[in-house]
Order: sequence, then C-alpha cells, then structure tokens
Amino acid sequence: MKYTLFKLTLYTLLLLLNLLLARGLAEWLLPDVYAHPTNKYLWQVMVYLLIFFYLKLLTRRMVTTSETWLIIKGSVMALIINFALMSLLKQADQYSRLIILMFFGLNLLLPVWIYYVKRRCLQHPLLRERVLVICDEAACVDSQQWLAADNPFGFDVAHTVNIHHHSPEGLQTTVSNILTKEHFFATIIMLENTGMEHMFQLMDKIQHKVKRILLVPRMTSLPMFNAEVFNSINQKGLIFFVRNNLLSDSDRAFKHVSDFILALMLTLTLAPFLFGLYAWVWLATNGKPIFKQKRVGQDGKIFKIYKFRTMRADAAEQLEKILAADPDAREEWERDHKLKNDPRITRVGHFLRRTSLDELPQLINVLRGQMSLVGPRPIIDEEVVDYGDYIDYYQQVRPGITGLWQVSGRNELSYGERVQLDVWYVRNWSLELDLIILTKTFVAVLLRKGSY
Repeated sequence: MKYTLFKLTLYTLLLLLNLLLARGLAEWLLPDVYAHPTNKYLWQVMVYLLIFFYLKLLTRRMVTTSETWLIIKGSVMALIINFALMSLLKQADQYSRLIILMFFGLNLLLPVWIYYVKRRCLQHPLLRERVLVICDEAACVDSQQWLAADNPFGFDVAHTVNIHHHSPEGLQTTVSNILTKEHFFATIIMLENTGMEHMFQLMDKIQHKVKRILLVPRMTSLPMFNAEVFNSINQKGLIFFVRNNLLSDSDRAFKHVSDFILALMLTLTLAPFLFGLYAWVWLATNGKPIFKQKRVGQDGKIFKIYKFRTMRADAAEQLEKILAADPDAREEWERDHKLKNDPRITRVGHFLRRTSLDELPQLINVLRGQMSLVGPRPIIDEEVVDYGDYIDYYQQVRPGITGLWQVSGRNELSYGERVQLDVWYVRNWSLELDLIILTKTFVAVLLRKGSY
C-alpha cells in the first residue's frame, strides 16, 4: 500500500507538471491558447492515471525496461481514448489539439524522471521491502548484482539460502524455519545451473507459506523478450509463443521508414547545433573535423561511417608506436579493440566522447540507409572473426547509432559481452525494444555512464 501511494503521488505530480508545461509551450507558440484554462484538461490526467493503474504501473515493482515500455504503451492508449471521448461527446472543438499532443509528447519522457526519482526515493526505509533469496552457487553471485542496494525494486535481501549448502531435506527444513520465524515481502528463487524441475519442487514445498514468489530461471539463451505466455489447463503448465520479428516485412519496413523520418527530424532540428560543433571541431583539428572509417553493415556490405574527429590526425601512426612500446596496451587493444586511457584523444575529443556528441554525424548514415538509430555496434572488418558464428546475427540488421551495448555499460563491458548483447538484440528485436533503448540512451548520455 505504501508503494502504491508513492507511485500514485509521483505519477500524479509529474502528469500535472507536464500538463502545465504543455499549456505553457502551446501558449508560447500560439497565443490564442491562453483562452484554454489548465483545469479544463484535468480529466485527461485522470485518463492517464486510470490506464497506468490498469497496466499495474502504480501497484507493481518492476524493472526500468518494463516500466518504460508500459508508460509508452499507456500514453498512446490514453491519447487515443482522450480524442475518442472528445469526439463522442462532440467537444473536440473546445480543446486545443496542440496542448493535448504536447502533453502526450512530454509524457513519453516520464520514464526518465521516474527513473531518477525512484532511484532516490527507494533508498528510504519506508519504501523498502525484505526478501528471502534461494539460489544455487552461480545464481547467488548474480543475485548480489541484481539485488544491489540501488535495485529498481527497493528490495533488501534479508536472507540468502544457497541450495548447494544443504541436502534436499535440509533445504526444505531451513527454508521452512526461516519463513515461520520471519515475514518477507517475497521469496525469490534464482537457479542457473540447477534444473527447472528442482525449482518447481522447491516451489511446491514453500508456496503455501509465502504471499509472493519471484521465479528467475536462467533463460537468457532463448529469445524471450517478445514471447507470449499462455496458461494451459490440459498440460498444467505454460506455453511460450516465440516470434522472429526480423522475418516480418511490415515490421522491418516500419523500422526503416521511422528511422529515416526521425533522423531527418533530428538533423533539421539540430542543424544549427551541428554546424556549431562542426566549426568547433574544425578549429581544434586544423580543418579536419570529420572522421571517416569503413565499417561492416547489413548483409556484410562495407560503408563509410561518419563521426566528429576525437583523435589526433596521426592516430594510426601513434597507435603503432603505443602498441610496440607497451605490452599491456597491446594486450588491451587485442582484447577490446580500444584503449581505456588512449593518449591519442584530444581535449575536445574527450568532451565529445563523454557526451556522445561525436556520434551525431551518423545521422547521415541513417538517412543513407546504411545505419539505424538502434542496432548492433558498427564493427570494422577485422572484428568479423571475433564474432565467429554470431556474425550471421550481426549482419541480419543495420548497425545502430545506439544499442544495447550503449545502455548496458558501454565501454565498461568486455568485448565478449558486447558481442552477446548484439546477438541478444537481434534475436529479440522488436519496435518496442527500440523505443526502450532510445529512452534509456537519453538517460545514459545524461549520466555519461561507461563513456571514455
């Protein structure tokens, strides 16, 4: 109940703030909007809240990715319902469409502000909940990261039970004793190297003693992001319906068209800013502001990628000298294909990389159909061998300006982890996933996380 009140208050305040901001912006663009008082649109805030409640955004603790997608989905539903209600009541001419559309657009940014507010507020003891974790050896290590102090659920791990430290009978006795003596918000069962059957047996023994059970099976090798789950009474189990969206011509066409439209809008909107950056880098690099390099694209086609130059003009020659003189640097380069403390980066280049502004010229690649806004990290030809059998996945889509690698740690990840993220993205690709990654990219750029 405490958490629901917190989320209801948070969403209500942010929606009201967005409504005031939408009206202010609309009035600035069209002074005639002044005749539309803000309280006239309060019922639309209620529509958003009701839909968010229906989608369990106000009641359920969830990861940022799920919350982001549900906010986007709920906002679209609210926009449609609001216009439908105005049409049915024949009051469409009494409302400013500009205010309504701006209100909708601002609400698409709700995940960003909610992420920051939740991150701080969930540190308060009043909103935190105690959980019991049951895991095997491998999952216990993962649970420490997944349920760290700043986890998006607000969970505090009160007890951890490693199943490998107990016999089957001893495990049941230990868990039963803990559940009898203490109260937990939920019991989390995480098993990686232990069969699913063992998980279900354990659940059978404790379900009658706990209010909530969170099952976290190791299924990362399966493309489950877009899977639909059906209950089967006859089979007494679940049926997973897994789709390959890359084989949908309509989805691929929509992605290509939306990439072009969004890239064109961004290019036109940011044109003055881009020209300013171009001039700044031009002065800092003695007239060589654009870096061009051959990269591997969809179906293995080679294209030239564009970036603002962040390194010295003689970067290639300097790299050879660095690798020849420093064995540790050579090992790092061969392992990661980059140097964390790269002396070739200029002062301006450090700023461009920390803010990801060096990537903006790639909008040209998107307009040319060589890249996408979201996709795998664009690689050079020498990296193809490092992908091994996974290169077929990489070449199924156009590489992206941003992607899972950028919102999951970026340069803090090992090369192997980056490859696995690219493969996971392709296998689980959907338009919804692209929207989530774009939103999380905005947050990652603001935090400047993982960039150097």
